[in-house]
Amino acid sequence: MTVGWLAFRNYIVGDGTGFVGTRLLPAGSYVEIDPRFGARARHFDPQPWLGDLPTDQDDLVEMLLEELIAAVRSVANLPAKAHRADLTGGKDTRLLLALMERAGVTDRFQFRTIGPPTLPDVIVAERL
Repeated sequence: MTVGWLAFRNYIVGDGTGFVGTRLLPAGSYVEIDPRFGARARHFDPQPWLGDLPTDQDDLVEMLLEELIAAVRSVANLPAKAHRADLTGGKDTRLLLALMERAGVTDRFQFRTIGPPTLPDVIVAERL
């Protein structure tokens, strides 16, 4: 199962490893090796920012939007011969395109879609 997750998700889903009797540590964990005590699993909160989030929903959405726009800008600023964005017409690529427009970086990307011209995803992506 783990090999399947790696092939399709680029990360492991769950705590499986593919080895019998071996599990992954929770997110944010690490192993401390000490010559006196051996190896010990240590844990910390992998999401320490959760306590600092705004309580107002509009403020939270604005904060998230700014974070997403900053992430899109950082990708657009990477030194590369070309930045390509594959559009599928799905919600995920519509969101990315909207973020690119909001960040003012659409001119730094080459857009493409894959599939037969009659495929609904291709039609939507081409119109975007």
